[in-house]
Amino acid sequence: MSLLIGQNPSEMIRYSQQQLSGTAPSVAVANSAGALGGDFGIILQNPASIGVYRNSVFTISPSFHITAAETRSPMSQSYLRTRESETSFNLDNIGLVFADSWKGGLNTFNFALGYNRIAKFDASYSYDLQSQGSIGTHFADLADGFLPEELNYFQEGLAYETYAIGLPETGFDYFSDFTDEDLVQKQGDIRIDGGINEFTLAMGASIEQKFLVGLKFGVPIVSYTEEILYTEINSQNIDVPFNRLEFDQYLNTSGIGFNTALGFIFAPVREVRLGMSVQTPTWYSMNDDFDSRLYFDYIDDPELFPEAPPQESFSPQGRFSYNVNTPWVVRGQGGFLINRKGFVSFELEYLDYGSGRFGYDPGFEQDERVLNREVEDQLSSALNLKVGGEWALGDFRLRGGAAWFQNPFEDDNGYQPSYSGGFGYRTDDFFIDFAYRWAQNDFSIQPYQRLNPSDASTTVQVDQNNHQILLTLGFVL
Repeated sequence: MSLLIGQNPSEMIRYSQQQLSGTAPSVAVANSAGALGGDFGIILQNPASIGVYRNSVFTISPSFHITAAETRSPMSQSYLRTRESETSFNLDNIGLVFADSWKGGLNTFNFALGYNRIAKFDASYSYDLQSQGSIGTHFADLADGFLPEELNYFQEGLAYETYAIGLPETGFDYFSDFTDEDLVQKQGDIRIDGGINEFTLAMGASIEQKFLVGLKFGVPIVSYTEEILYTEINSQNIDVPFNRLEFDQYLNTSGIGFNTALGFIFAPVREVRLGMSVQTPTWYSMNDDFDSRLYFDYIDDPELFPEAPPQESFSPQGRFSYNVNTPWVVRGQGGFLINRKGFVSFELEYLDYGSGRFGYDPGFEQDERVLNREVEDQLSSALNLKVGGEWALGDFRLRGGAAWFQNPFEDDNGYQPSYSGGFGYRTDDFFIDFAYRWAQNDFSIQPYQRLNPSDASTTVQVDQNNHQILLTLGFVL
């Protein structure tokens, strides 16, 4: 994961990877019940499931989220392990199903209209470590070969203006006062907010109570805000004429997309349901708004610096518009009813992250080709497994589930686990359900990336745990 402004393969993961929320019953069984239906949250997995409904239903699902992160850097010479948490309240689902029972071979023809949260980005983490190298050498790398007026004034241009990097009297080989051997104190503070909310229109039918078919149209809305404060401090009194450097970056991404999905369910016998759904890529139109700031406090020495410290420079307000096409998603599902008392269910989900594509406006064709080649080379396909079950005790329901999501990077194909459980109470006219889900998300970040991978850089490992508590209220209309 890179924390520099601009598109990168991690963004393809961000907009393609969905740990669906929706309703408490679907979350409690790890979103595994796509072949069974009977819940609004399942429509996202298989729109054919809407054909199961015999009565119109309204649902609403508020939720409480806790994201706890721990950072560590085993490669640094001195590191302060940090722990942080972020809490938030959300509305994860509002859904309305219009059920219409028919006579004859076509048993039902139903419609659904609603909203579901399909991704949540909120996170907060920080780090404090000592490691070799400085972001100053990174800025010098980026500036090499360019005139000062040609520098990027969101990164290396700010470093040049504040004297964090310099230019010799001849040539354009920029320099930094740091070397790769200098031991520098580095601190980072990252705040991320946002998510993806999808507005859904779906329709489905049941034929002879054996074959169900459904179609879904989705309009996802993206909101993503990232604020990063990176700081270097001369805490070791290294022989470099600086006291403190701060590089502050802000990014806000907003977008809207469209997708559609087709689903089928087949019931060869009453106790067995087999399902399959295919979701098209989501075609997103995105806007990035961004800016940055660099503050550099150095030793007041007129022989080295033409102006007294400190120096501070601000970038202009930047905006960049682009398109994102996420991968196709194919889901295979199964469900088994147990003596009218419960069920077990599973789902296999396949998507190829490397097939996703970014699209830029004319004039940026070379940048588009480079980025899409990085997506293709760095990202791979993923096979996600979800299993769950429910057992009825009169009007009460007990549920549990687990899911394993495969990492989408070519060099790391391990799995991130998620476990869930819940319970509910149902009458003929009303139901209430609770669910809890724990999910793990471990990843690494680099405050800056050197052009030469062998040069000194810093990597921070983030171990993130996500806790979700969900309540669903339902009314049979």
